[in-house]
Amino acid sequence: MHKDNQKTIDKKLNSLQWIGEDLNEWSQGIRNGYARAYIIFSLLDTGVFEALRGHKKTSIQLANECNLNSYLLDGVLNYLTYADVVLEKEHDSYFFTEKGLEYIFSDKIRTISYGAVGGYSCLFTNLTASLKNEVKYGDDYVRQGDFVAISSQVTGGGNYKWITDKLSELGVETVLDLGCGTAGVLTEYCRLNPNINGIGVD
Repeated sequence: MHKDNQKTIDKKLNSLQWIGEDLNEWSQGIRNGYARAYIIFSLLDTGVFEALRGHKKTSIQLANECNLNSYLLDGVLNYLTYADVVLEKEHDSYFFTEKGLEYIFSDKIRTISYGAVGGYSCLFTNLTASLKNEVKYGDDYVRQGDFVAISSQVTGGGNYKWITDKLSELGVETVLDLGCGTAGVLTEYCRLNPNINGIGVD
């Protein structure tokens, strides 16, 4: 094998070590990653993580606060406690680890959870039927736009200052935001700059 080809393969293998180095690690990674992705999204979207931030609470307390099924909630919290690094459990109470507070409330996780899991999971749950031409995107199913909008707004926030500085520099009077999501960023910009007209299309 050519040395350059071997270097490429070695580099790829090193970058994919998180996938697992044997069948057991690889297969467990699929199951655990799939379950964690949906659990984290659901606990973000239902407000459980926000209710737990800075506190130690039981699943019953959290279920009452968020109007959820306490039995099912305890199951997913228990799973996340032992399958991830974000939660710990003391007696019957759950609480965030230091990494949990850092990770769960980061823009990166909100973007991934609301965009990939909440907004576009339908692409994967319908993938088999789509491959068989039994259903078609746009006719039989579509992405969940409200979740994509939340993800887009979080993502766009990182570019906000650079964009607004450039708009001011160019003397722009009207801003057209294509794919504006909930238009939160555009609305806030127009509120702070009353001489600017804003048009949002999603």
